[in-house]
Amino acid sequence: MKINFINNAWANTQIKYNNYKPISNTQRHDTRYLSLPKDTVAFQKSSDVPPDVRTYLDHRKKELGESYDILDLYATKKLEGIQNGIPLFKGLSIKQILFLADHMTEVITKRGCNNVCKHCYAEAVPPPVKAPENFISAISYNDFENLCNGFTELNNRFGFNIFKNSKAEYNTLFHDADSSMITLKNNEGVILDYADLSKMLHNVTEKIVLFDTAGWNIQDKKTQARMEALVEKILNTNEYNFMEFHISINPFHPIYALSLKQQDPELAKKYRNIYTDRIANVICTFAPLVNKYNMISDRSMLQFNIRALDNKTRNVKGYRVSDLNILTNEIQAKVKERLETESKFGSQHETDLFMNWLKNQFNNIDTGISAAGRNAKLVTDKRSNTYKNTLENTNYTPNEAAQLFEDGFLDLNGKFYITNWREVFPTDICLNYENSEKSTAKIAPNLRKDMITKIIM
Repeated sequence: MKINFINNAWANTQIKYNNYKPISNTQRHDTRYLSLPKDTVAFQKSSDVPPDVRTYLDHRKKELGESYDILDLYATKKLEGIQNGIPLFKGLSIKQILFLADHMTEVITKRGCNNVCKHCYAEAVPPPVKAPENFISAISYNDFENLCNGFTELNNRFGFNIFKNSKAEYNTLFHDADSSMITLKNNEGVILDYADLSKMLHNVTEKIVLFDTAGWNIQDKKTQARMEALVEKILNTNEYNFMEFHISINPFHPIYALSLKQQDPELAKKYRNIYTDRIANVICTFAPLVNKYNMISDRSMLQFNIRALDNKTRNVKGYRVSDLNILTNEIQAKVKERLETESKFGSQHETDLFMNWLKNQFNNIDTGISAAGRNAKLVTDKRSNTYKNTLENTNYTPNEAAQLFEDGFLDLNGKFYITNWREVFPTDICLNYENSEKSTAKIAPNLRKDMITKIIM
């Protein structure tokens, strides 16, 4: 496939939410206020909705105008019952539902990852080969479909999208899994890929949906073919221009980490090459997406998550920015060689332009990573910024977490948690999934015992 370079489509790396309506800092951190945008959806008068709720909502439209979609505590109480008859929300108050909608970043479809990276905040491990009877590693299609249908119906009843200006600024379909491994079979036996599932979710929340991968074994021809087909699918339509594809590059990957343990230089070089070959392969596979533009973030659909510990962190040789810079230079050389060999771009000039852009991406290294989860075992330098930052953002009370944490994730069994990516609080919110009684993998990082309850909310 030839790739035609469009330079200005790659220039902007700052997300711009064109539809975002700013709210005050007081509102932003107070769960009594939920910023909810107006939409063109007409209010649907379901027979399950109490008449007084329908009357109140119609009154708000007429009297409040632009403020109609800002629901304070009083409004939330008046709207109790609008969820009646939607099976997904059985047993939940409207206050609980809106709290979930305001924080729902991750809608988890699969649990478990084979990478076991040293910095993983989610402490991901491979899914069990033979799981216990009451254990699940993937969402059922029925539950995912009912999630989308249930919130669509609720949006219709409200007359606006309750997700659009929520605290959660994007969605993912993972928590502790690599996106390249996520598919789901529907009830007709058709396998839905990440784009299909993302579209179902985006149709509900209208948010960016992120795909994130640290690559796959280059000998895995099945996954390689699936990823190439996914790229081709994205390129041939504008239906998925709400997605972003993020490639994770860091010195914490277990294959690279294995190279650091080797006494034999040849073995160390072997493992290092396996890692750099893997990353070069994933970059070349997704390179065509650099010309696709995300309609929400106003930037290229191809992005990078490049992370390392800052150079001042002690006792972490091999995992710092200086170490990563050496790695990325090796990766760039392999990418350039492969692009030229395969004539992936239309000309040498366009290949050079891509490589210059890639170099700029590699210079943008995030050192603000958390020392939570598995990274807590690696970062022991108490004077490091990573350690201090993590310490300063833990040990919240449930009430503080309910007000300050902006993100949350919905597990495979419908249970909902909120997080600041350094610690996690359970809530008493559980959607009415068919697998709500099933258990899942360990929740991380730092799952607290204190529960966020409807009393606190």
